[in-house]
Amino acid sequence: MYKTGEIIFKEGENLDKAYIILKGKVKLTSTLGYSVTSGESSIIAEWSILKDKISPESAIADSDVELADIKDIEFTYELLERSFDRLTYVNKGFSSELKPVDKVREIIKTVTKGSWRFFNDFKKSKYFLARKQIERGEFDEAYKNLSQIPKRLFSEEMDNEIEILKTLCLYFVNPKAIMERFNILRRHVDKYQKHISFTLLLEILTKGVENIDGMLNMYLKHGIYIPPKTVMMIEGEYGNDVFFILSGYVRVWRFSSKNPVLITFLGPAEIVGEVSTIGDLPRTATIMAPRPVQALLFSKDSIRKSLEANKKFALEILKASLKRIQNMKKLKETGSKIEGRIKFLKSKWGISELNRMSINIEELASFLHADKRTVVEYLIENKIASIGSDGTIKFKE
Repeated sequence: MYKTGEIIFKEGENLDKAYIILKGKVKLTSTLGYSVTSGESSIIAEWSILKDKISPESAIADSDVELADIKDIEFTYELLERSFDRLTYVNKGFSSELKPVDKVREIIKTVTKGSWRFFNDFKKSKYFLARKQIERGEFDEAYKNLSQIPKRLFSEEMDNEIEILKTLCLYFVNPKAIMERFNILRRHVDKYQKHISFTLLLEILTKGVENIDGMLNMYLKHGIYIPPKTVMMIEGEYGNDVFFILSGYVRVWRFSSKNPVLITFLGPAEIVGEVSTIGDLPRTATIMAPRPVQALLFSKDSIRKSLEANKKFALEILKASLKRIQNMKKLKETGSKIEGRIKFLKSKWGISELNRMSINIEELASFLHADKRTVVEYLIENKIASIGSDGTIKFKE
């Protein structure tokens, strides 16, 4: 039993268990700027489900409180909504007043010299239409649309994705033709093996569609291959897209500032767009994918249905949301010093993964809040990284 005003756990404490509130109310507060009150039957200390169990918040009894320990947390939508509420507060700490969306679009076009595509335009493509038809089980129509897409319309990698999806559609439309076409793909496996759709196709052929892995089944219905140089969302706009990244890396930018600012990087097992979509709020940042990204794409309606149908995946979404809060707290605590922000990158990603992200010097300089010359000198003098002829940074062990 905790008396009113008594501390249950402190911010920064390592938590090895969660609690369910049997009686009373608990106030959760954080130096990130939020305060949330939870009542009876609510779960608190859910940070214990993360590998890094450090809590970014404190819990104080708001009345006389009785708790019970929980070792294993099951997903509830209330937990997810509460994490989204926290992220809304956290995002405000990284946000300034938003510019009109049209203005941001013009800034992006100027900065990128017009060489990037916008996801909302990509949604009008035959590829996207075919992906929605596959989701609905309209495989014949999807095959026809995929067959009408010209080569190199998006990229060579996208051509490979389209060939895999055409083969996948044939499995449902004309099973007799599938093995001949699949063998053609298999002879060039190096081109296709990085595509999740290829793993999905192989799994279906060996196990049957009714026995495929739960995540692959979700990719069949909700998977999306985002071509390189795509602006996935724009700050200030309202949207209905939520992405759960499976492979690839995105940059989180703010163009409403006086100068464009790279806030952070996001990658596999991280979720993008959930707060603004589910909360009907304007996007607080611009998300850009310089290289291909494979993701699960949900709408506001479909994500709730998917989470309620797949509790294991729902728990991963919750973990991704909680981990993002932890990382944003760590990033905020590093301040603007170069050494602190580089340490944050190394801690979150590790050297090998940082190198797979192909960060260029302009991106790193913006993230470090420093000019390019200062960053180059710092990296070389401290033997942290080398810089390639194309400006890509190679971090050293």
